Amino acid sequence: MERAPGATRAEMEVSYSAQKYALVQRGLDGKVPTETLQDARAVPGIDLLSATSMMVMDVVLLGIEIAAATLATTNSNYSADHVISNLTDWDA
Repeated sequence: MERAPGATRAEMEVSYSAQKYALVQRGLDGKVPTETLQDARAVPGIDLLSATSMMVMDVVLLGIEIAAATLATTNSNYSADHVISNLTDWDA
């Protein structure tokens, strides 16, 4: 952290929580047939393995984004006094 000479240093506190958590394993294979790969290598500028890897990553990340959006937009995940039932509640 940058600071001016003589300025107070930033502090941080490290602690431990015994709460349980779970990790979610995600995996997806991107298969490229050898014949297709050989054909693609004959064309300059085409990196089919890289493109396949990026496509797989995009699919996995989209799944994570959809799960997060569903979690955030599901009314039952919030207490009743924190849920807006329709857009007219914004004007209240």
